[in-house]
Amino acid sequence: IRLAGGIGLVGYSVDRTAALPGERIALTLYWRAGADGDENLSVFCQLQAQGGQIVAQHDGWPDGGNRPTSSWRKGDLIADRHVMIVKDDAPPGVWALHVGLYNADGKRLTVLGQHGEARAKDIVLTSIRVASP
Repeated sequence: IRLAGGIGLVGYSVDRTAALPGERIALTLYWRAGADGDENLSVFCQLQAQGGQIVAQHDGWPDGGNRPTSSWRKGDLIADRHVMIVKDDAPPGVWALHVGLYNADGKRLTVLGQHGEARAKDIVLTSIRVASP
């Protein structure tokens, strides 16, 4: 999946597809640099319930700050791990896992379509079931 600025999301892994409130969800994103990095971008990972309610979230620089996007060089493959904790008051249901990148001003990078057209401001990876405790 291509994003503006020459960054691609080439894969991901998630350690679980179901969780209880208070449990952790570990997610690894695999980014490919399509160009040399020129600014530091933050990654957001959000499990969103109906209506956009965030029930689990983690934001931060790639690889826990060890691989800021300004250090990326064209062709680099970056493994980027994030851990989210499901909120104690998360409603039960099957919710979408969203990820993306944003700059220091909070502006999200655009997800590009097959022909370079703007498609979205985040990527929906998979669904996670939040069960009742």
